Parts: sequence; C-alpha cells; structure tokens
Amino acid sequence: MVIATKIFQDICLNDSVNFYCGLFWFYRIGLLFILHL
Repeated sequence: MVIATKIFQDICLNDSVNFYCGLFWFYRIGLLFILHL
C-alpha cells in the first residue's frame, strides 16, 4: 500500500491526472473510514 501511495503521489504531480488523483484519495479515505467503523 505504501508503494501504491508513492506511485499515486508521483502521478499527482502531473496536472493532467489531478482529477483522478483527487478521486483516488477520496476513495482511499472513504474506504479507511468505513473499515474503522
């Protein structure tokens, strides 16, 4: 998961995929929130 996070952080540096980057973080945070319920 750490490697995947690093890869997505690198991708986030590219403005052309900024939208997908936002979706990824929104999904990940939401997933972590659900798992902690």
